[in-house]
Amino acid sequence: MLPRSQALSAALLSLLSFVAPVSVVQAQELQPHLPQTRMVLTMNQDFVGKDLAQMFDTNFDACRRACEADKACVAFTFNSKSKACFPKSEIHAEEFFDGAQPGEIIRTDVLKQVRGFERSAEIGFVGSRSLGDARKLAYRIGWTHPAGQYSVKDMVQASRDRSAEGDKLNAMRWM
Repeated sequence: MLPRSQALSAALLSLLSFVAPVSVVQAQELQPHLPQTRMVLTMNQDFVGKDLAQMFDTNFDACRRACEADKACVAFTFNSKSKACFPKSEIHAEEFFDGAQPGEIIRTDVLKQVRGFERSAEIGFVGSRSLGDARKLAYRIGWTHPAGQYSVKDMVQASRDRSAEGDKLNAMRWM
C-alpha cells in the first residue's frame, strides 16, 4: 500500500494521462516537493516508550530505515555502543543515556504535500531539479545535523520565543 502522498501523486498522474499526454519531465515535476518523512536526531538521550521491536548487531541507517518503513513507528533509539535499535510506537519520556541516538520521525501529511505543489508553482523559476535537491536535503538534514540535546518540542518553543521577541533570524535558526 502506498503512503497517502504517493497515492495522491499516482492518482494525479493517472488523471492527467487521460486528460493530456504527460511527458517524463512533466511526470517528474509531479513528484512531492516535500519529503514523506523527516527526522530530528538528538544525542545521548533515550526515548522511553513502547518498543515495536528490538534489533541487535545493526547500525544507525538500518535502524532509521526500519522505523521509517513502519507506519506505527514514531521514533527510535539507536545505541551506538551496543549496536542495538529500538523502534518505538510511543514516546513517554526522554532520559540521558550516553551513546544513544534517538530519532523522532515527522511524517508529512497530504495537505502539506498539496501546499508544496501550490508553492512550487509560485516559484517556477527555481526548476524541478533544484526542488528535488531541496526535498532530498529536507529529508536528510535531521540526521546530517543532529539537534543535540534539544527535542522537537524544545526547538519549536525556542523558535516561537525568538519570534515573539522580534528576533526573526534566531527564530529561523531554531527551525
